[in-house]
Amino acid sequence: MIPVTQDTCDYCHTAEQQPDWPLYRAQCRGCGIRALASGPLFHKSGLDGSLAQGYRKALCGLFGDDWRNGHQQVKAVHERIRAARALL
Repeated sequence: MIPVTQDTCDYCHTAEQQPDWPLYRAQCRGCGIRALASGPLFHKSGLDGSLAQGYRKALCGLFGDDWRNGHQQVKAVHERIRAARALL
């Protein structure tokens, strides 16, 4: 599991205002969720519900045994980013 030292950071707060904010912090859970929500693993498997092995492995790396709940968090962030981009 990736060692997470904080749940959110200033990059997370900036990304809320700028949906395409390109920076992430390695030990921030919020940044990890945002990275998954914007990344190819989620788009390949998260949208259709198949949860391919690579995506599940990434979820387990960030959330451990709570990866199913983590997937719900990633989906919610994906929807927030998508809605924010629609306003641009």
